[in-house]
Amino acid sequence: MSFAKDESKHILSGPALIADMPIYRRNFITGEEYYVVFTASTIEKLVERYSKNNMLNTVNLQHDGNMIDGVYMFESFIINKERGIAPKEFDLPDGSWVVSFKVEDENLWNEIVNSNDFNGFSVEVAANLVEKMASEKQEDIDEIDELIDELLKK
Repeated sequence: MSFAKDESKHILSGPALIADMPIYRRNFITGEEYYVVFTASTIEKLVERYSKNNMLNTVNLQHDGNMIDGVYMFESFIINKERGIAPKEFDLPDGSWVVSFKVEDENLWNEIVNSNDFNGFSVEVAANLVEKMASEKQEDIDEIDELIDELLKK
């Protein structure tokens, strides 16, 4: 997914997490391949936790661990079409998290918008993964949400 860009204001907007979208992952030690899925309720809990712990402006490039000054989030919302909260730039499911960042540094702005290395946002989440086979059963979805609630409390 690419950014929506406001070139004159140095603003990048786009989804941080898309509800129910499988995200490919590979364990670099074992080589195991799998998908991670964030439900709308999990995304809501993550956003609340990020906000509560003042992590919304903790920004780095490519998960390198080096925090960047001069880049800050100033918009954050969860898609809710019933309430009329849905950007026209992106066709996203309800429960998805959309963010906007201001990039103050001109050189960094140029690096981000002119490079093929940067094509979207990624949220770093340190969590244990719960393996569950995909299921249409609501009770299985509820069970996963309960397990994630427990993990987020740690």
